[in-house]
Amino acid sequence: MSSINQVTLIGRLTADATVATKGMFTLAVDEGKDKDGKDRLADFVPIHCGNEKLIPYLKKGKLIAVSGYVHTYKDKNNMTKVVIGMRQVQFLEKKEAGESESAEATPTNGETPWE
Repeated sequence: MSSINQVTLIGRLTADATVATKGMFTLAVDEGKDKDGKDRLADFVPIHCGNEKLIPYLKKGKLIAVSGYVHTYKDKNNMTKVVIGMRQVQFLEKKEAGESESAEATPTNGETPWE
C-alpha cells in the first residue's frame, strides 16, 4: 500500500547542500503568475536529503524536482516546523559530467536532522 503523504515540488536550490548542514537545503518554488500576468513571490521550502552521495550534486541555482513526504516536528523552542523528506530527486537541466538524471534519496545512515 502506498503512502498518502506525498509531495512533489519543482524549484531551484538557494544554496549548496553540505554534509555540515546534514543534507538540509532550501528549495525556492515559484508560485507562478497572477491573473494580471505579474510574477508572484516564491515559497522557500526546507528539504532534507537523506543520502550523502547526492549532496555534491545539489548546488545553488540548480533546477530540480523533488518527490518526498511532509514531516512535522517541534524544535527546541516548542515551535512546530515542517520539512520535506526527499525520497527522489530529478535534475531538470542539462547534466554535467558524472551526474545522473534521477536518484533515490534513501538515507545512508538512517539519521534524520529532526530527531
